[in-house]
This record gives sequence, C-alpha cells and structure tokens, in this order.
Amino acid sequence: MERLKQIMARYGPVGWVMAMLVFAYFLLLVANVIVGDGIHAVFSKLILPADARVLAAQPWSPLTFWAVNHPHELWALFADLALLYSFGSVLQREIGRRRFSWLLVAFAAVSVLASIVIALFLPIANSNPITQVHGFQAINAGIIAVCLIIAPHHPFRFFTFEVKILWVGLVVLALALLGTKAIFTPQGAAVSALILAGLGYGLWMEKFGQRAAWDVRMRKQASDLIAKKRVRVLESPPNVLHRGKFTIVHSTAQLAPEEELNRLLDRINEVGYNSLTSSEKKRLEELSGD
Repeated sequence: MERLKQIMARYGPVGWVMAMLVFAYFLLLVANVIVGDGIHAVFSKLILPADARVLAAQPWSPLTFWAVNHPHELWALFADLALLYSFGSVLQREIGRRRFSWLLVAFAAVSVLASIVIALFLPIANSNPITQVHGFQAINAGIIAVCLIIAPHHPFRFFTFEVKILWVGLVVLALALLGTKAIFTPQGAAVSALILAGLGYGLWMEKFGQRAAWDVRMRKQASDLIAKKRVRVLESPPNVLHRGKFTIVHSTAQLAPEEELNRLLDRINEVGYNSLTSSEKKRLEELSGD
C-alpha cells in the first residue's frame, strides 16, 4: 500500500486518473461476467446521455461518464491510458498539478454542455446509444489541444523514433474527429468542443500566463545548478592496492540553500510557477543566480 502511495505521489493527478480508469473498467468487466447481457443496461446508466430529460433521471452520469469504457472495448481503455500518460504528463508538468486537476474538471463540464447542445439541434444524433459520451477520449482531446499550443516542440518518443509532440497531436486529433463524426454526434461534439476549449486555454496561457518567462527561468535554473556543482580533481600518488592512480574529488562550491531550492521546485511542480508569491519568485531567482 505504501508503494502505491509513492507511485501516486510521483505521477500526481495523471496517475490517479489512470488508476481510476483501470479500476472502473475492472468493475464493469466483473459486472459483465455476473449479469451477462444485462451489462448494456448498467453501462447506459453510467454514460452521459445527450437527452436532457434522461440526464435529469440519472444525475450521477456527469461524474461517471469519463471513467467508463464498455467491457468489450479494451482497446479504447488502452488508447485513453496511452494518450493521458503521453500528453497529460507533459501538460501537468507545464502548468502544475493543481491547475491540471481543475482543468480536467472544466473539460468534463464542457463535455456535458457540448453533448446536450448538439443533441438539441440534431435530435438524430441521439438515436444511436453508441454515440453517447463515455470514456476519456473527449477530455484527452482537450489535453492534447493545450499541449499543441504550450509545448509543441516537446519530444514524443515512439519506440526508437522521436518526433515533436505537435505532429503526433495533430494526427490524433484528426483521427478523433473522423472517428466521432465531428459535431454530428454527441461524442463528436464533445471532442470538437474540447479541442476548441484546449486551444483557447493554451493561447490564454501563452498570452497572459507568462509561460515564456517561466520556461526561461527554469532553463536558467537548471544550467545554474549544474554550474554550481564545480569540483576540483586531484590525482593521488600510486597505491600498491590499486593499479595506476585514483582520484579524490573535492567540492569547491557549497549548496547551502539546496533544501530551500528543492522546496520551491516542489511547489512549482504542485501549483505551477505563476502561483508562486512575488517573494518566492524573487528567492528562486536569487538561488538560481551565480
């Protein structure tokens, strides 16, 4: 149990969401074994209905739709997990864990509104229950859209190949729009709405979130930390117990404020750079200086 807590603490909200997706699928898989064909009725109660009247009869569905995949669609779960880990980890690192958590909540709300609105204008979209909103696909689309704006040059590794996350994200979003028929189904409406919401949020972060200044400071801090670890290497006289010479390393710089710097780095990882107080930002610059 303690090991699980350490893993969750390391991966943050991304780890928790991935764990909940797997757990929800496992529960539906067990229910499928128990109730057989009745799993379709159970599944329909958990997904997000596009009809507002049905939604009123199952008000819990906005809290459950994002976590459920049909037991017969294991591939959908794998796709959700892979995209969340690949793009969600990048976004969480860029904007901080707390802001990332609230962004997931906002994206889920946009999914609900978009699916209801499109059903009002296109009642035919509500005729096929498969088109109802479920799974993490729509929220992943929003996460990917944000990454395209604030981290387009981040490396994406696929086996032995490495490409920019921009190109992978564009391909994934195009496939998502084609697979969900864009705005002509509730699921497609949710995906389309979250792509627009993600792009808008990313542009807002670039414009008002001081993203560029943060990136420069973080790169400078990393380089300064490396520069501070200066060492002087002295060669010792030959030793009969060793072949040749060995070295003694003496540090010429002390990292006295290391604990304070680590605390600030942990806080940035938790809430993002922009959430630091002015005094914390000033202190971070001082610790990052030569």
